[in-house]
Amino acid sequence: MNDIEIVLPSVPQRLIYADSRLLAVLKIAGEICEGKTSESLPVIFAKEAADTLVSPFFLECPNRLDKPVSGIQVIARDVEALSFLSEQFAQHKVQKTYWAVVEGVIEKGMGEWIELSHYLSFNPSKKRATVTDTEHRKSKKVSLEYRIIGNGNNYSYLEVKPKTGRTHQIRSQLASAGLHIKGDVKYGGRRSDTLPGIRLHCASMNIIHPETKKEVSFSAPVPFADPLWESFMDSLEMLSGR
Repeated sequence: MNDIEIVLPSVPQRLIYADSRLLAVLKIAGEICEGKTSESLPVIFAKEAADTLVSPFFLECPNRLDKPVSGIQVIARDVEALSFLSEQFAQHKVQKTYWAVVEGVIEKGMGEWIELSHYLSFNPSKKRATVTDTEHRKSKKVSLEYRIIGNGNNYSYLEVKPKTGRTHQIRSQLASAGLHIKGDVKYGGRRSDTLPGIRLHCASMNIIHPETKKEVSFSAPVPFADPLWESFMDSLEMLSGR
């Protein structure tokens, strides 16, 4: 696996959708959702945004995928769209599905949805979330549901649907349940991954479009389909075909 050459899709290939109000793009692990550095999405997709439509330049993310996480990310193209989309995320009205590879082989409850509910607090200085079963000062209620869709030799494959959207929520909640995401050493993973980032990918997202006020759905493949992700996809296909 260490000898596999990593060939990531180009920036134009990662532009999934574009109109006058928003972009939907594939974020690669290591990129960030804000700022003016070369690794920030507004900078990375500035040329594609300018090429697709002529309008006053504005790109800002209404939500933020963690830096080591890949997947679908929407980017607002004007202030009104940013406000409209941000409100959806704040009210937990956006439906998202994540894929995760976790350490260990879990066979019990295959295909059954399991809900996790906790209270989460985030320490900005340590950039780390803590989850507990009881409410405490400055904590926020968080919940998600997940199901095991398959197994590899040393790992299990999860489909995750967060019901709330807090910083590091999925990573910390899964870790609290003994489900450590491959490569996520911050939350108990044994070691860094052989690929950049961690094995957590935002596969799809449903939002209300700021212009049409109708629901739209975006999806994104994993940036690099190595044997582990290929095994994940095979398991998902088998489960869906049952």
